[in-house]
Amino acid sequence: MPVPTGFQKAELQIDGGDTIKCYFNPTEYSVSKSNTWKYDPVTGTTLPKAQFGGGNPREMSLSLMLDVSLLGDQASIRPTTDKLFKMMEVPGGQGAGSSSAVPPFLTFSWGSVVTFKAVCTQLTVAFKMFHPNGEPIRADVKMSLKQAQTARPSRPRMPRTRSRAASRRP
Repeated sequence: MPVPTGFQKAELQIDGGDTIKCYFNPTEYSVSKSNTWKYDPVTGTTLPKAQFGGGNPREMSLSLMLDVSLLGDQASIRPTTDKLFKMMEVPGGQGAGSSSAVPPFLTFSWGSVVTFKAVCTQLTVAFKMFHPNGEPIRADVKMSLKQAQTARPSRPRMPRTRSRAASRRP
């Protein structure tokens, strides 16, 4: 079956590291945003005045299925999942307590629609399918990402309309 025109794979780019191309694009992902509001109780009032306390970063929840089952008897999903777990660690050689002793940022992107630069706050890998020797060949990955860079505004889409001259035809 040919790949549809314009089909693009989602990917995770680890800053200073590898790019992980997603074998299957996600079937869904969710993005949330919250703000902090403060309410100081005032005696004799039912509803105190709300005071804006600031915005919080956007958060993305993402599920990916990684699968190498069709790549042969020696294929394993572990090299890819190892990269994901390594992304959660402070790179070697970084001094403890140093401001540079942090895990790398990553960017989830999917064509021109989604670009989300973030830190990974939680990673869960569930191995689902195995070779007879126990080597994993399929994994479900769940990630929680927290925004690390201001989101780029989406490009407005221009509505497709007929020109005025065309719409005034008798």
